[in-house]
Amino acid sequence: MCWKRSSSLWLVLCLLPAPSSVRAQPSEPPKKAQGAEPTPAMPAPPQPAAAPETKPAAAEAAPRELTPREREIEEMLALEKAFEEQVREYKEEVQRVIERRYNEKQDGVGHSYERVLADLEREKDELRLEAIEVFERFLKKYPSEPTYTPRTLWRLAELHYEKSEMEYNQLQDAFQQQLADFQAGRLKVEPTEPAPHYERSIALLQRLVHEFPDYPLNDGALYLLGYCLKEQGEEAEAQASWMALLQRFPKSKLLPETWTRLGESYFWDPDKLDKAIDAYLRVLDYPDSPMYDKALYKLAWTYYRVDRFAEAVARFDQLIVWSDQAAGEGGEGELSRSDLRKEAMQYLAICFAEDGWEGGGVENAAAFLSRSGGRKYDGEFFKKLGEVYFLEAKYEKAVAAYREVIRRYPLDPKNPELLSTVIDALSRLQKFDDASLVEEEMTRSFGPGSPWREANKDNLEAVLTADRLAERALASSAYKHHILAQRFKKDNRAEEARQEYLKAAGAYQAYLKQFPDSKDAYNLRWYLAECLYYSQQFEQAAAAYTAVRDDPAGSEHTAEAANSVIQALQELIKAEEAAGKLAALTIPTSKEHPEDLSPRPLPELYQRLIAACDVYVQKLPADEQSENLSFTAAKVLYSHLHFDEARERFARIVSESKNDAVASSATNLIIESYLMTQDWAQVEVWSKKLAALTRDPQMKQSLKTFELGARFKRAGEMMEAGNKAKAQGDSAQASRHYEEAAAEFVRLVDDDPTGKNSDKALNNAALCFTWSNRPVSAGKIYERIIKEYPKSEFADQALFLMATSAEASYQFDRAIESYLKLVDNYKDSKFRADALYNAAINLEGDQQYERAARAYERYAQEFKDRPDAAENFFRAGVMLERAKEYRAAIALFERFSKAFSRDLMQRERLVEARMKIAEAYQAQGDARRARQGYQEVYDLFVKSKLPAGGRGAEAAAKARFLIAEDELKRYEAITFDVPERMLGKTLTAKATSLKAMEEKYKSVFALKRVQWTLAAYFRLGYLYENFADALINAPCPKGFNQEECDVYKGKLEEQAEAPIKKAVTAYKECMDKSREFKVVNSWIQKTLESLNRFDPLNFPLQKEADSALIMERYSPQPMVLQVEAGIKPAGK
Repeated sequence: MCWKRSSSLWLVLCLLPAPSSVRAQPSEPPKKAQGAEPTPAMPAPPQPAAAPETKPAAAEAAPRELTPREREIEEMLALEKAFEEQVREYKEEVQRVIERRYNEKQDGVGHSYERVLADLEREKDELRLEAIEVFERFLKKYPSEPTYTPRTLWRLAELHYEKSEMEYNQLQDAFQQQLADFQAGRLKVEPTEPAPHYERSIALLQRLVHEFPDYPLNDGALYLLGYCLKEQGEEAEAQASWMALLQRFPKSKLLPETWTRLGESYFWDPDKLDKAIDAYLRVLDYPDSPMYDKALYKLAWTYYRVDRFAEAVARFDQLIVWSDQAAGEGGEGELSRSDLRKEAMQYLAICFAEDGWEGGGVENAAAFLSRSGGRKYDGEFFKKLGEVYFLEAKYEKAVAAYREVIRRYPLDPKNPELLSTVIDALSRLQKFDDASLVEEEMTRSFGPGSPWREANKDNLEAVLTADRLAERALASSAYKHHILAQRFKKDNRAEEARQEYLKAAGAYQAYLKQFPDSKDAYNLRWYLAECLYYSQQFEQAAAAYTAVRDDPAGSEHTAEAANSVIQALQELIKAEEAAGKLAALTIPTSKEHPEDLSPRPLPELYQRLIAACDVYVQKLPADEQSENLSFTAAKVLYSHLHFDEARERFARIVSESKNDAVASSATNLIIESYLMTQDWAQVEVWSKKLAALTRDPQMKQSLKTFELGARFKRAGEMMEAGNKAKAQGDSAQASRHYEEAAAEFVRLVDDDPTGKNSDKALNNAALCFTWSNRPVSAGKIYERIIKEYPKSEFADQALFLMATSAEASYQFDRAIESYLKLVDNYKDSKFRADALYNAAINLEGDQQYERAARAYERYAQEFKDRPDAAENFFRAGVMLERAKEYRAAIALFERFSKAFSRDLMQRERLVEARMKIAEAYQAQGDARRARQGYQEVYDLFVKSKLPAGGRGAEAAAKARFLIAEDELKRYEAITFDVPERMLGKTLTAKATSLKAMEEKYKSVFALKRVQWTLAAYFRLGYLYENFADALINAPCPKGFNQEECDVYKGKLEEQAEAPIKKAVTAYKECMDKSREFKVVNSWIQKTLESLNRFDPLNFPLQKEADSALIMERYSPQPMVLQVEAGIKPAGK
């Protein structure tokens, strides 16, 4: 029996029927994709009873002619026999194909059998359809024949089940392809995942068990009926079918799996966990069943879910012991049992780590193992318990667990590592004195002459590990100064931090002098460089970073060290600039540059910076920062007017860069260098050259634009020269310039007839011919415009093009007037809708928001059948919102809501419309209606049954968050600046408010919008941090002396410890979600800053490179002259 639907080979095997003489026994399957359940086993129907033999006659009688009913039954039986024979041969052939494919896979010819498998599968499907047709015909004709009808019902249900599975798999394949297309952007609408349909099988099975209750395979029918119902989402009906099986067939071989499936069905319903426990317990009556260990594991898990920890512990322990016995016996299923054992061990430790269970803790765990007669896994368990405590930041308990391991197994080779973890835990508790004692214990317990060393003398790895850890303990002095420096830095105690960094640097230098060959020397040199940097010894830091960067002993810090060399040099450059010894770096452009463009001398620090950037690129050519640093080096040269070398570097960036932004900036600066000298020929030459180098099609097009822009510039200069000559009265000279300009404009169009400026060039050419008194030539150009741009052939098209031309030449009032004239005067024009839309976007671009709103709404009303009608109706409201006409915006969004209230496609937009209404009230200062509106947003989202994660969910999530934010102010207003007698009451009020606020923010999570989910996680931490701050910052009551005040403040600070821990836990959850979502935003930055205040070692604030030296776009856009025309904005 096969449980997978996704693999075509497994699908073939799944279609093989069970042997007719043996009932297929279900086994526990792995979970199928998308949370579906495994396919059930299909028992085969029993064979019909043979007809009684007749006594031989004296003479052979002529064969009796069969009745029509008997012939039809014989036909059906013959077909079934043929189908089963074909299936048997099919199965044998599939097995032979698989064996051949496996044997020949090494030779690369296995793929040739895929076609054979496909043909076999197709033959099987055809046979199935033929059998279904015959069985259906028989069933229709003989609906209640006692012998063959039940068998036909069973066989037909099985065939329909297989057919449904085949169809479902085909739909799944199509869905997966559509989903891939959607994710790749090839499909605009997200596909809906198909669901399996077993309606025909369900109907046949229900008829079988009701009309033929004595059919021998009715237990299998009920089991399969339950499975099909559950697959279709009919959970209660499935449970009823399985319960019927259990009641009617108390001796069925399907009982263990049926109870298991019932348990699984109950398990996910929090109100039916007791029933799940009962179901799993029933499976334990069948210790030889393959369901036994799975039920035992799920039973323990269910106990854990309902906080019955003692029973959960007993069952997890039972499973571990059972698994160890099975592994020792070498029985089947050892791998799966090993997997379950690992999970059981994990949750056994988690149970004992539960704070809410009085039976938890290291001592109680030890007592449990003792009461159980001892367990061989005790060392493994206490290690796991220590890991759980450590991960939960319960470091004291982690220390106790690790100590218990060492006490029980004092000679274990891993003990040095455990003791090292103990040191880490104590350090995290800031018990540095205790950590120092354990560091001394490390050397004493595992050093030369110790019993541990004698016992492990032949274990070279363990001995080397112990020595390494002991040596690391000796370096603790440096680490402590380093940690203390970081703490001072976090507290903004800058000078104290700098002094500690100085001490740490001295300690690292001393250690490296004594242990230069230590395996940790590489990392310690890195720490030394960091301490030198933060102690503001930038020159020494640059040298230390350089040593780490070039150290062949390691590569872990190569990238960071190479970058830090650059940062140290940047700090030195800043200091020189502040002292007035070095001029600030500036980037010349074609608009702003010195008159003298000769190269300037490069200061020594900038030479070192360029060299450091080059080394970084050389060592880390594939690093994403390399391109930026290549650009930085070239930019330094460029800023000092070393154009030749800078251009070579920029050209390499363009040819090799994978970063379009860097390549674009490099290209612009190359062109800019020639624009500064007004060398249009070189602009054209370099545009062509760089276009040949770059791989980016968009960049090639951009460079083509530069080239054409240079030519356009030359033609424009000719045209301007004609204007000047004409102004001076030299008509002949003016005509020559005009004709030269016109010829160049025409050549531009010939070279780039589909370019976005081609029509503008022709227009300019036509103007030049007109001004040079050549109306015939001008007419030909206009004719060419009409011929090559046929949209101007008709009046409405001409008007449309006039509007777009006006729009392109930035004559937006004229464009708007033309568009609206087309809309009003040409009711049947195919451009009418686009013209109205373009008028709207131009009004919007011109910030005439109220007129834009009317145009968008008119579009939605007059072109209701267009797919974007609703979107433009909605945008009309956005325009009024931008115009700050909030009352009108509210009215429009209400009209939108009324117009599309029954449009299922606009459910998301309807929710957003309610959000816009609420925000408008908020903008009007009507906080009450705004809050009411936010609630309406969420209520409509829920009522509309919209999925989490969509646009509607974005509005709903924001609404929920803003509601909570509104109430946050009242929570923050609760302080402990109260008389001492009111403190307890105020604490209770603050705590009650905190819990209520916590639930409000948590309600955002279900909407699955990343921004608001992260914001809500941050606010959870902030709630507890605010609570702690309120305690810590509470003033002493009046009348307290200093001593009383100190005691009072101390008590409040003790009270603040718990909320601080909860705040840190919540902030860490926020960071975990950030990593899960792969999203970093302002909420995550706030979270990191908050965590850094509490735990700077694990959550440091990263150094940021000087962006002005890493990557900036200084270059202006290409200089392209446009005469009598402009660049068209986006429109229809």
